[in-house]
Amino acid sequence: MSILRENWSNLTKVHRLLTMVFKSSIAAVFTVAILFLIPGCHKETDPNACIPSSTFPPNYAQLATGCFYNPYFNPNNPDQFSFIDGCQRDSTPGVYIYSLSQRTSRFCTPIVPTSDWPKWGKSGWIASGNNGQIYKVNPDGQQFSYITDSYDNWRPIFFPSGNLIVHLRQYPVTMVISDLNGNLVDSLVTFYGSGSVSYDSIIVTQQSDGSNVVAFYKPNPLRLIKTMQLMPGGTVQDMDWIPNTHKFVWCALLGALFITDYDTGNTTQIHSGCTSHNFASVSVSPDGQKIITSSTLYTVNNESKTITENNIIELFNIDGSNDTQVLP
Repeated sequence: MSILRENWSNLTKVHRLLTMVFKSSIAAVFTVAILFLIPGCHKETDPNACIPSSTFPPNYAQLATGCFYNPYFNPNNPDQFSFIDGCQRDSTPGVYIYSLSQRTSRFCTPIVPTSDWPKWGKSGWIASGNNGQIYKVNPDGQQFSYITDSYDNWRPIFFPSGNLIVHLRQYPVTMVISDLNGNLVDSLVTFYGSGSVSYDSIIVTQQSDGSNVVAFYKPNPLRLIKTMQLMPGGTVQDMDWIPNTHKFVWCALLGALFITDYDTGNTTQIHSGCTSHNFASVSVSPDGQKIITSSTLYTVNNESKTITENNIIELFNIDGSNDTQVLP
């Protein structure tokens, strides 16, 4: 009888153990299924995935991380570019100089909240704007001086020689060409946005703000020579000529990169676009081999219910391949 009781006790223990294992297995399977079914349990979205902005959850918190903007190659050295570091955490907001080979940056000059895009000329000067005034400064931050005396001047860009600058004057809306001391050389009452000047002095810019049409001008005297629609329904953000050619690289609001031939009008898309990966500016290296861009990359995290905006700098081959994040 005692043997029977002992066997029954052992059977009961085994039964309980099997029941626990069975319930644990069911619970594990159920948990895994829930993790796959509930979006809130997914990890952060792949940064390279295209996430249409229309699908961003409206109740998610907006965060900003990287704050690097508007890189522009040194026209005398493809290893260097200027850029804006707008971060308030680890560095002084300002214009910086970056070396691709050394992977280091150094401070050039401070900026204000209304600072313009810094552009580099063959003469060695960097031109930009603070509060509507155009200034020039050496890459080492020395010899800073304003070359305009009113507060309605924006978006300077150098001619290939580095001795002339074209920029926008707002009142009235005028394209202005001046020397490095601010002396007027030529002007035309017309819109000038982001732009670039070719090796033979053809100025390309948006025909109007937010337009998908670009306009081409020649100096002496300053005049419109041609317009071109680049893409239906899109907005041209920025453009830069490929040195010693009649081709220019440009970026669109939806994030794509293109190359257009001025002579034929033919356009080739070299990098796909997405509303969660927007390009804001482009610059072509002086050897014509690289493109550097200012980009805004969005990622969605369903666990923390956040949408992170990361302003980064990316480097491409001239054909749009080998996308490499340089900063941060």
